[in-house]
Amino acid sequence: MTMHWKESIVPCVLCVALAVAAPTLKKQHDRAKRALAIVRGQVKRSPTLGFPSLGGIELNGKVFAPVSDAAVNRTLVCRLRTSSLTQDITWLSDVAKELPKEPKDKIIDLVAYCDGPECSQALRARPVALPFPVVTHGEVVASQALANADERGECMLVEKGFKTVRAASWRKPGVRTEDFVKEIAK
Repeated sequence: MTMHWKESIVPCVLCVALAVAAPTLKKQHDRAKRALAIVRGQVKRSPTLGFPSLGGIELNGKVFAPVSDAAVNRTLVCRLRTSSLTQDITWLSDVAKELPKEPKDKIIDLVAYCDGPECSQALRARPVALPFPVVTHGEVVASQALANADERGECMLVEKGFKTVRAASWRKPGVRTEDFVKEIAK
């Protein structure tokens, strides 16, 4: 069976068209790839990323969604580092005890995020429950914003509606829990 010249022209025309368009397509692909790399770099370094949600998966595997309690106006969001997990838990447990419980407009919740699977495993092995929820798998933007803050030794104070209020330094040597709580309660 021989191919008629009319049948072979379509593949030839497509090959020529692709050869002509290839340099333009390659340029567009490279430009898009560079733009994506720039955006990813900005997101990774951004100290001002907000929190679209504090949701995620807790240690016990349940979906975590912050309580929509009308009394809770702000949430303190901190990152637990595997390398300093015991100190982080002790310090944040002390902070949780000191957080204002009233008046209603001053109530602050506390949520911690694990920095990786080793943190999650270590916390699951602990026999004692923590006085605050721990998110092991959070949403990407919130997790990255918290990682950015944690690199600076800060946690984030987030107001209702997920607008970041401010960062609060807690990893500096000599920071006392009562002074820290007074500062964030302002």
